[in-house]
Amino acid sequence: MTELSKVVLEKLREEQALLAKQGRKGPLPPAIFLAISGGGDNGAYTAGLLNGWTAAGTRPEFKLVTGISTGALIAPFAFLGPKYDATLEAGLHHHFAERRARSAQRRQGRPGRRDGGQRTAAAS
Repeated sequence: MTELSKVVLEKLREEQALLAKQGRKGPLPPAIFLAISGGGDNGAYTAGLLNGWTAAGTRPEFKLVTGISTGALIAPFAFLGPKYDATLEAGLHHHFAERRARSAQRRQGRPGRRDGGQRTAAAS
């Protein structure tokens, strides 16, 4: 038996024992995992998906949630469950509002530069 198999079997037995102490019998409940991709602004889509899943009443409780980039920022909220949906939405709204403001400032040029933030051949 490999080391990984031994660890998995040990953790399975630990979880069965914990459930037995709580008076639960029968097979272990399903383990549902969620992996969230990154993609910057697509994080807003993921947050909306989680909120919609909650509103539909079909959002499961996740055993494990992981993510990359923006998905890594969202993962803890997805793991903690629907009671954190509003916190996630507010945090992302604030994050993207700040990004839009910075982007607008860049388009208008940096304050204090006479050329409005645009580099010219002579300025380079």
